[in-house]
Amino acid sequence: MPTIIQSGSFVSAGGNTVLQLRSSVDWIQLFNATTIAAAPANFSGIKWQWFRGMAQRNAFVETYDGAAAYAVTTSAALRAGGNAAEGISLLDSSLQGTGTPVLCASIAAGGVPPVVTVANTGNLVDGDIVRLTYLTGAWQLSGVDFTVDQVLPLGPTFRLPGMAPIVAAPATGANSRWRKVNYNPLYYPRNRYISIITQAANASVTTTVAHGFTVGQKLRFHIPEISAIAFGMVEMDRVEATVLTVTNAYTFTINVDTTAMNAFAFPLSADVGAGMSFAQVTPIGMDMVTALSTNADYLKDATVNEGYIGCLVPGNPAAVATFYNPGGAAGDTIYWLAGKSENL
Repeated sequence: MPTIIQSGSFVSAGGNTVLQLRSSVDWIQLFNATTIAAAPANFSGIKWQWFRGMAQRNAFVETYDGAAAYAVTTSAALRAGGNAAEGISLLDSSLQGTGTPVLCASIAAGGVPPVVTVANTGNLVDGDIVRLTYLTGAWQLSGVDFTVDQVLPLGPTFRLPGMAPIVAAPATGANSRWRKVNYNPLYYPRNRYISIITQAANASVTTTVAHGFTVGQKLRFHIPEISAIAFGMVEMDRVEATVLTVTNAYTFTINVDTTAMNAFAFPLSADVGAGMSFAQVTPIGMDMVTALSTNADYLKDATVNEGYIGCLVPGNPAAVATFYNPGGAAGDTIYWLAGKSENL
């Protein structure tokens, strides 16, 4: 008999959603309450079921056309028929290795943040980390890891929210690739590449991967002096600083006045040469005055395991007319159940 171990609901943003689960599961069900209530004119998915033993990206799909006509098929069959139909994939953040390289078609110039167009987004979801390589015309991004957001499987595109706008639109070239990487260890602290440092009384710093730093954390900066033309703010090299505020997942402020320093500038493609190092920031401890005055656990960052197991639920981008993905279109309300099978 089946046992429900977890259930919930979410409102779709039109992209991919990760459901983090308490344990491994044998079955998952999802219901699109918005599509069921709307009685769509065309066949659309209303219910998805995945069972252990099914392939990744697959599920049984129940479709509905608004005239009380129902049909049951699979995501794989719909996809084979040329439809945009993704199923459900299990995830384990502690086991995911480096993904298969995928063609990187272009990167928009001047985008805030830059938008990358690719051959396909695979099982990429918002918050994943990718590594870009062989970017002809944008060598300054090659070999750098980025957290992505606004993953649109039918774009197919994703954004680099921790990156400053690039100056020239690159012709990325036939060998240009992106690949998913398991960059983050399960425990903090973590080293980060820097994309922006502002000139301010309390400088604002942005990193290419979500930093995960906390207020009171002490950091050391490394701005390669041999790349002074490319990065500019060499005065910050070897400077130790304390995090004052966390602006968002990619940006934080520090207790360093940079107003009189040279302006920081992420290198251009033409600046990149052999042996180039990137600007980095490394956690080195906690500000003990802050930690003790606030009774903070200053070892917490290094002891919290942030691994998770769960499942990937792909959504429907706005450009799709017929919805077959379990994550729904933007604004759809999705209910879900997950459980184990028992033999008594």
